[in-house]
Amino acid sequence: MSSYVCSDATYQLVWQDCPVLIVGTTDLNKAFHPFDLAICSNEKTKDFEFIFNCIQIGLKKNKDLLKPTALICDAADAIKNVFGNSYNQIMCWAHMKRNVENRISHINDKDIAKEILEDIEMLQLCNSTIIFQLASTLSSNIVSNWSIERDASSINVKLFVTEPTISLKLWTSSCRWATSTKDITCIPNDSSKQYYIPARDLQSITQVNLDKYENKNEQLLINSKNHLIFGNYLSKHVVGMAIRLKYCKPPAAAKTVPIGEKRKRGRPTMVKPALPVQ
Repeated sequence: MSSYVCSDATYQLVWQDCPVLIVGTTDLNKAFHPFDLAICSNEKTKDFEFIFNCIQIGLKKNKDLLKPTALICDAADAIKNVFGNSYNQIMCWAHMKRNVENRISHINDKDIAKEILEDIEMLQLCNSTIIFQLASTLSSNIVSNWSIERDASSINVKLFVTEPTISLKLWTSSCRWATSTKDITCIPNDSSKQYYIPARDLQSITQVNLDKYENKNEQLLINSKNHLIFGNYLSKHVVGMAIRLKYCKPPAAAKTVPIGEKRKRGRPTMVKPALPVQ
């Protein structure tokens, strides 16, 4: 019997559609032997804690039955959070391989996709932790530095995006908002500034509303080097404030649509020649 414990949850076994939590182990013939099964209403950490506590009580009666050294599971936090980092956890190879196959299925060249999968399978067979970490680091370096698609001098270079991209639609709405006559209140702090923006048709905001909605405003944070820091959520207010403060400059195409009109579908028209030939 293996010293590894396997755990997962499955569905479509009961009419009530409740998850079935299964814990078991494998033998040298690669056969799975379940020794604990629970039907729960949810698939959360407390549910897995319950089933592992039951196993712990059973092992106290027969200590020689199983001596687990590692837990094999998928990337579900509900299972991983039961033990945290205090226990050796191994990613389930079946789950990992299915995810890789789903990713590489979008590659047009099937020979390259097959070669990638074979390389990952060879890496999985490595029995040394040090060699595995070195090989995985080398693979990531090859993708980042040696791949043709990652070459910075290439025309169609594929770069890793480190900043959010602002669409032309957002630029246009931000430019319109930046030209509005709303009174924006600025409250400076030691290391940042807070801008309070009136909502909807309001042109200004009172001190009473500032105290009431202090934690519900959209903020634009500017550090000491005057670099713009956008949050995960980009709105016309955030980009519009950046335009007002002249920390960024919108593209010319964002100003071609008059206020009150919508942009037509398709690519914006290019600027006509200044001196066309008659």
